[in-house]
Amino acid sequence: MNPAVIAACPRVSVLMAVRDGGPFLAEAIASIRQQSFRDWELVAVDDGSTDGSNDVLRAAARGEMRIRVFRQEPLGLVPALNRAVAEARGDFFARMDADDRSHPDRLGRQLAFLAVHPEVGVLGTAVRRFGAAGGIWRRPEDDAALRAALLFEAPLAHPTVMLRRSLWEAAGSEGYREDFRAAEDIDLWERLAPHTQFANLRVPLLDYRVHAAQVTRVATEMMARNGARVRRRWLQQLGLEPTEREMTRHEAVAWLRTGAAVELEAAGTWLARLSAANDSSRLLDPGALAQLLGRRWFEFCNAHSRLGREAWRIYRRAALGNHSGAPRVRRLRFALLCALRQPAKGGRHD
Repeated sequence: MNPAVIAACPRVSVLMAVRDGGPFLAEAIASIRQQSFRDWELVAVDDGSTDGSNDVLRAAARGEMRIRVFRQEPLGLVPALNRAVAEARGDFFARMDADDRSHPDRLGRQLAFLAVHPEVGVLGTAVRRFGAAGGIWRRPEDDAALRAALLFEAPLAHPTVMLRRSLWEAAGSEGYREDFRAAEDIDLWERLAPHTQFANLRVPLLDYRVHAAQVTRVATEMMARNGARVRRRWLQQLGLEPTEREMTRHEAVAWLRTGAAVELEAAGTWLARLSAANDSSRLLDPGALAQLLGRRWFEFCNAHSRLGREAWRIYRRAALGNHSGAPRVRRLRFALLCALRQPAKGGRHD
């Protein structure tokens, strides 16, 4: 296809917000230029960089008419992403961070999936981590499991997502919202949930760079606070009006925050309430929710193994303990740890 035609009406708009992209930016841009699928544009918004990132972006744009660069005062990630969407011309939006790498077949494989699954409007992929940490990060793949996962976590890795423009427009989206900074992605998924289905590709199509400058303490606290607000909305749709104490328990399960035996037991009761509420509301697939709650209950109890046999007793006593989905070897290890450890201070003895 004629590059000038692609530049005027691309199929995919890759959205990149840049603030001091440093030594990683050129590599991120190169990973888009090397895509096997060629009908794309890269919409890069420089959010007031002071490290020469704008020079890198402008140099890349001079050699590639499909790269479009916009500069603004330092307003933050959310305004930069919304600016990128406003400037985008493609039928699909693909997120991309300035320190990651997209695999050469990423855009093509995501488009191919969406072509045969018109019911899916938001599609992510697995992630391969590199840099300060390694390993593959996979999220649930089907819509039922992803909706259930919204109760506790971000079900899609934001930098991997491809989103239909038609969904964005049909849902009357407010875009990414500044009030939900650091959790702007899950806020958007929760608002789009009534209008579409979600999916993840199992194959890792993005290399996610892990480095020291990535997450600050302030950003982590903001993520926790604003993420809890989104999870409260999802719980309300489930038919619950959680108290502050119940939200504290819910967030403890979400973040695996440990406490005394009494709180572990109370968390099991709270998770059972989620299942009962869904029996009435039918917001979530019962099977997907049962698997999620069982897995979360095991992980939470496993984090409390310092309580010794009390943790094992509480785990087995709850009905959720029969649906953990945890590998047998992990359950055996948990049981052994509990048997060998004395109850921590604050734990109860049988």
